[in-house]
Amino acid sequence: MQIISRNRHAIMIMLYLARHPGRAASTTEIGAELGISVSYLEQLFTVLRRDGLVRSVRGPGGGYLLVKPADEITGGGAVCAFPQRRRRQA
Repeated sequence: MQIISRNRHAIMIMLYLARHPGRAASTTEIGAELGISVSYLEQLFTVLRRDGLVRSVRGPGGGYLLVKPADEITGGGAVCAFPQRRRRQA
């Protein structure tokens, strides 16, 4: 099975948040650590938030947290958030 880059990045984000439980991580922090642009992270977080995998915290010290404890989340949840697009056939 081929994992598309959005899925790979979503899993990397989820793993990063799992390593920092109970602490909101900013997109700037995550982007610097994972080498992903902040604007791309925001796009990914929009989908992860919509699917109930992460929540955002506003204000100073804000950022993103996992909704559930890491041991209750499967990698499949992050992958399912970004279904593979079918290629158009000519």
